[in-house]
Amino acid sequence: MKAFSLKTTIAEGKDREVDLLFDGPRRKLVQITLRNDYTLPPHSAPVPISIQGLAGTGTLWIGEQRDPIARS
Repeated sequence: MKAFSLKTTIAEGKDREVDLLFDGPRRKLVQITLRNDYTLPPHSAPVPISIQGLAGTGTLWIGEQRDPIARS
C-alpha cells in the first residue's frame, strides 16, 4: 500500500499546478491546484477519469452542456 501526500488547502502559488502522485501501468494519479479563477481549457481524456474536490469551489462542465453538473 502506498500513502500519498495531498494538498488540502489552497496556498499561494501559480494559477495552475499539476503534481504527479503516481504513474503506474494501469492508472495515473495527479493533483491539480487551480487559483485566481483559472479555467482549464476544454480538453478530453482517452480513458475514463475520476474527479475529487479537496478544497475550494468549482464548476464542472461535461460535453457541450453549460449548466453546472457539480459545485463543491
